[in-house]
Amino acid sequence: IEYTCIIARILWEIVMLRYSKFKSDEDGNVAMMFSATIVLLLTGIGVAVDYSGMTRARTALQAQVDAGVLAAATVEIDIENNGNGNAFGNEEQEREIRVQAAKEVISANGFDLQGIEPVLTLQESSVVLKAELEYKPFFGGILGFDKMRISADSESGLPKAQGVDIALVLDNTDSMRVDGKMDALKHGAVRLVETIEGTGSESKIAIVPFSRYVRINESLRTASWFEMPTEFDTEVSWQQAIRTGGSCTRETRTRTVDGVEEEYERNVCTGQTTTYEDRTGTFESRWRGCVGTRVPPFSETDDAYSHRVPGLLNQVPKEHTGTSRNIYTDCPAEIVPLTTEYDDLKTKINGMWTTDNTYLPSGLIWGQRVLSPGEPFDNTTPAGETEKRKVMIILTDGNNTTEIRQDADSEAAWEAPPYIAAVDNDEVAYEANAATVRMCQNAKSEGIEIFTIAFQVTDETTKDLLRNCASSPENAVTAGTNSGLIARFETLAENLKDEVRLMR
Repeated sequence: IEYTCIIARILWEIVMLRYSKFKSDEDGNVAMMFSATIVLLLTGIGVAVDYSGMTRARTALQAQVDAGVLAAATVEIDIENNGNGNAFGNEEQEREIRVQAAKEVISANGFDLQGIEPVLTLQESSVVLKAELEYKPFFGGILGFDKMRISADSESGLPKAQGVDIALVLDNTDSMRVDGKMDALKHGAVRLVETIEGTGSESKIAIVPFSRYVRINESLRTASWFEMPTEFDTEVSWQQAIRTGGSCTRETRTRTVDGVEEEYERNVCTGQTTTYEDRTGTFESRWRGCVGTRVPPFSETDDAYSHRVPGLLNQVPKEHTGTSRNIYTDCPAEIVPLTTEYDDLKTKINGMWTTDNTYLPSGLIWGQRVLSPGEPFDNTTPAGETEKRKVMIILTDGNNTTEIRQDADSEAAWEAPPYIAAVDNDEVAYEANAATVRMCQNAKSEGIEIFTIAFQVTDETTKDLLRNCASSPENAVTAGTNSGLIARFETLAENLKDEVRLMR
């Protein structure tokens, strides 16, 4: 701008010399016309130069105000609450801290703060920063003014997790009871809920505990998409073993639970006498909230609920099935649909327990169901509201150890849908892995952003499965320790906060 002004000044001097010459011209018309023209020309040059300078000055000021308001919005507020009800403590102290943060950024950018005093206004969910400076026009004196005030303002929303629906899809299988893993899961998940709660947003959270099956609220027994099983009683008889005498000691043994080895203690007795008593009783087969799977391909999709989701009875005796064993259905804690009742969420998380084997597709499909509009949980966005960002966080500590079977032998053994069969410990549940891949893609195609946590997973196939399931490589994380899992949850919670953005 300095060069432009210098050139304009040179042109001015040249024009003034010419003007002196023409002023002595005795031809009145020529002198008059030239005088009028030169005044207009010079005025135009002056206005153009000063307008350009003012525009550049205002653009520079606006850039600094934008940077300052972002700093003011994101600075950490750490002052004591003095009892005035303000969430941050004294409002004037908060304003001073935010203004100072803005000034520091503006100064760090090399912008001269002399004559500038940023004014900050605190809104309910945003901050507004305004600043003015004095601009001295280059041709101001010639044109009749020698200074002007230039102002700029900007507004930034305060950081918070606004408009996020989160489904926590959590592995509750027996392998999670080993080495304190379940306690770490509870701790980390509660910390995430607390972080989201602390944002003051209306973000909703759902909990989907899963193992081989899931559990829903029993009030849904009459839902149109649900197939209520027939409950019945069976009179059964058996021989009860009664052992007397001998001696017993506690011995440490190892066993594999859901693909993970654990130690346990067992009574080992010698010298005992065993007798048998005939017993009779009533075997009560009841529905307690457990649900199975629909047959493929409906097992993998969140639609077509004319094919209903089957309920599972808690137990079915062998006298009813005609097989050599009783059928027992073990389910984790109940699914909690999307809610902002954060205290209830924390209570439900702390009340989770471990059971049964892993079937990732059960967690995936119900994670998608709690986030999607329509059946089985109606999460339709109300008219006039912006659709919320949808996030699914999937945690597991191991590979699929069960899968759907549909062959005749499995049906005869009550292992076909609605039941799911466990694979042998030395086998891989290939069909379950393939279903997991398809279902992750289905959820992502519906606009659900997926994060995965591989918790103490050693199997490389499962690690790859979770990496591919995540929406991006950055969304797939690992945790090798209990403390590492808690830290991962804290990081995810921070990532779920909306990015602070300029509002105007």
